[in-house]
Formats: sequence, C-alpha cells, structure tokens
Amino acid sequence: SSLPELVDGYLPQAAAIPAFLLRLCEHVEWFDEKGCFDSIACEIAEFYAQLGMPTPPRAGADADHKWVHDKDDPRFVLKNVLVPALRRSFLPYKEHADAERGFLRQIAALEVLYKIFERC
Repeated sequence: SSLPELVDGYLPQAAAIPAFLLRLCEHVEWFDEKGCFDSIACEIAEFYAQLGMPTPPRAGADADHKWVHDKDDPRFVLKNVLVPALRRSFLPYKEHADAERGFLRQIAALEVLYKIFERC
C-alpha cells in the first residue's frame, strides 16, 4: 500500500516509481529464489539511490545563496537526512574497520579534537 521508509525522513522521488516498477518486471530473476531476493534488493537499492537533480537558482539570488535549499534538493537530503542516518546506524564488520587490513579507517575523533582545541 506504500513504499517502505528505509531511512527516517527520506523517501525517493515519486517520479522514479514507474521506472522502478518496469525494472522490477524486466530485471528480477523470478524463477530462482536466491536470485530473486538478490535482484529485488539491487533494484530497491537502485531506486532509493536516485536523488534527482539540484534545485535551480532563484531569479535575483545573490552570489552567496545561489541554490534553493529545500527538502527536494539532493544536497539538502544528503546533508540533513542521509549522512546523519549513516552516522547513527552504520556498524561495519570488524574486519572491514580494522586499521591494518580493513578498508574503513578513522581519520579523526571528535572527542580528541575537542581536547586538543580546549588547550588553545
């Protein structure tokens, strides 16, 4: 009856629904159970990954505020919805976050930076 809300506060663009339904019909392996789940997951991921085009500049906008920042602007969605959700819920496997072998590395710790700048 409705689209699943995978991330609180973010729903993909309604204009992408027809293409999503078409891709479900054409690209899903319906006769293989594992392939069906894999291909449906890929299509859902593709659908939710589409952020759309940035909002064009307003007429008469000054140089500092070239872009309209509204909830449909992909930059607004990334900054205020997706990145905070990723910060709250991203838990990588330990082998991926390992500093020596993994591909995720911590480049800064906010708590340590606060301690350093408190001294200044």
